[in-house]
Amino acid sequence: MIIDAFEFARRAEEASGSLGLDELARIDALNRGERLDWRLVGSTDERNRPFLDLEVKGAVELVCQRCLQPVVVAVDVLARFLVATDDAEADAVPLDEDAFDVVVGNREFDVVQLIEDEVILWLPLVPKHDRCPQPPASQTVAPLRSERSSPFAVLGKMKKDPKS
Repeated sequence: MIIDAFEFARRAEEASGSLGLDELARIDALNRGERLDWRLVGSTDERNRPFLDLEVKGAVELVCQRCLQPVVVAVDVLARFLVATDDAEADAVPLDEDAFDVVVGNREFDVVQLIEDEVILWLPLVPKHDRCPQPPASQTVAPLRSERSSPFAVLGKMKKDPKS
């Protein structure tokens, strides 16, 4: 979906929809058939600065990095963006601003890319269950034990019995 970010905000427009994970190529989900619901609302503040408010809800099925089984991660994104006209304006916003992020807008602003970016930022870097349903494969296989004795045990034996 392409919008004019500045007009969208100035007119206080609203758009919503549903995106399939198959439309978000940079998200490596197990079930590409899942969908994320989104809503975008434009507005301006008292200084007439344009803002976009984005809400994305849904779930993404990823691979647990502990047990390698599927894990469902809830997506609940709420983000507010100041729409800057160019990089210089975006860079002028103080870095310690916590109320909103800054995006450089244009007349052909890609909403799907914004949604995908925010979902990627939302997802954990290392997805994992709070408590894995089964132990990881590395814990279910008995560790291989060598029949050889430790070299330190042999040295210890030699120390006790100097004739060997």
